Amino acid sequence: MTTPQTTTNRDELWVIESLRLTAFPAAPFELRPNDWWQGVVGREPDKQVYRAGDGVRQDSGAIQLEDDHQALLVLNVTALRIDWMLVAPPISSIETIGSIPSIGAPTVGIPRFQQLMREWLQRGDAPPLCRLAFGAVFLRSVPDLPAAYELLAPLVPWTPEPEATDFLLQINHPRPSRVEPAVTINRLSKWQTATMDFIALVPGTPRLIPERRDVVARIEADLSSDAGRSEEIPGDLVVDLLGEMAEEISEGTTRGPRR
Repeated sequence: MTTPQTTTNRDELWVIESLRLTAFPAAPFELRPNDWWQGVVGREPDKQVYRAGDGVRQDSGAIQLEDDHQALLVLNVTALRIDWMLVAPPISSIETIGSIPSIGAPTVGIPRFQQLMREWLQRGDAPPLCRLAFGAVFLRSVPDLPAAYELLAPLVPWTPEPEATDFLLQINHPRPSRVEPAVTINRLSKWQTATMDFIALVPGTPRLIPERRDVVARIEADLSSDAGRSEEIPGDLVVDLLGEMAEEISEGTTRGPRR
């Protein structure tokens, strides 16, 4: 059976490079074996790493999304933070011809990631949390930099002249949460242009040769609750905050900064 390629054709629209949920425990907790990854996916992870001396545990494995894209779900756990990430798995240069590595469309990847994270938060064995952050990186392949500026123009208050060679704009608009006004949500957005260099390893030799260079428009959205909060966020509220953040992240490629 052929494994679906984790790539997206150039003529498609915005795709997800990565998704991330970071949970901050209200107090340092004991790092011990857990079945969090298995609990949300339904099977053992493909790889488990536990470094007791460094206080780090990592579980990871491939999962299938509804649009036949494959993604790598990674769980990193330390005593001070818990990171869940959904990223494109490593792929060969043959699979990337005419494509950029991704985990597919936002309309598929974000709801699936939100579902997995909601299941984890509702399990009842996660530590009490004082802060939550939801991040996403979106990419869209374009012919050249002027095309990237034109694509980003409706989303940002200012874009450079076509002959400019670099563009990066970052804005944070903190405001009260819609589900709990006592919680402040930082809404950090970053718009930029970038190049992606693809290289190929010559079989049987240590040589690397350039394969191609892609120009992309890149949007990074990061929503997080107030870093200054130290008290526990009630479990039901954490799930509601996850939903609020996922909804706003989903709008990251269609609207500019919220005020």
